[in-house]
Amino acid sequence: MTPPTSEHDADRDFVRSLEKVQSAFSENNPDDMAAAVQEVFAAAASLSHAQTPSSPIARSYLAIDAADEAEFSGKWEIAREIYDRSLAELIVAGDLPLQVRFHLRLAALDRRRGNLPAAFDSARQAVATARAADLPTLEEMAIREFASLAVELQHYDEALAAIASGLEVLQEMPLHALPRAELETIRAKVLLRMGNLPAADEALASASQMFDLVASGHRLPGIQWRLGDWWHLQAKLCERQSNLPAARIAWRSCLDCKREAVEQWRQGEFLSPLQFADAEADVARLGEESASLPDLQDS
Repeated sequence: MTPPTSEHDADRDFVRSLEKVQSAFSENNPDDMAAAVQEVFAAAASLSHAQTPSSPIARSYLAIDAADEAEFSGKWEIAREIYDRSLAELIVAGDLPLQVRFHLRLAALDRRRGNLPAAFDSARQAVATARAADLPTLEEMAIREFASLAVELQHYDEALAAIASGLEVLQEMPLHALPRAELETIRAKVLLRMGNLPAADEALASASQMFDLVASGHRLPGIQWRLGDWWHLQAKLCERQSNLPAARIAWRSCLDCKREAVEQWRQGEFLSPLQFADAEADVARLGEESASLPDLQDS
């Protein structure tokens, strides 16, 4: 990328790099996607030197970067102040898509702090705002977070209703295979917790078919991470069915996928230090959970 000659150029380059990621994703082109993501980071590095970026998306990136640093240092209230201030500005500006982004950031902040009801409320606001913006992909992203929190709060009916709504807004096409797979995986988690093992098995089978559409031929870390989530639920289902040999295989696959994703992120610097710390903590937690089965301790 040609070095920017002004703050306006840095702002413009950053927005263009995001557009390239969106284009690569819409065409399901992993090679272009990886290159575009690298370009985003290069543009973001240039943008970080800009004192007064002109576009809302550029300013939001800088705010999120500052909030990430605050969260990583345990300065929770500073992070919340940044999110709240940015969200207030976006509400005045009427920028619905970016409002969704900051509602979700607030949800993530409260989830980390263990305040699930507050996180759930922010996720609900994200869903409502995304619907007002009439952007199906953004709505599905908000629904996914809402449903995930609903599961943790044992609001199973709300979770299932949200998942059904998310699947409705996404057409059955290769572009939407990954988010549909994620929704089906969350559905399986709900059903597993409700004790409906046959329905959970069906949901996992449906998710597997969709993962096959996006995972063949390349091993992008984001896809590997989500496959790890699928294998985790497969392991838990096999345990509930008393099929321990299959559970062991599923646990190994889960940890392999998660560790591969973390290693790729370590080398590619695709995550912020806060996100990377979250990923490593999740792998450690899953490793401890898997140790309840024999023959997995040394895997």
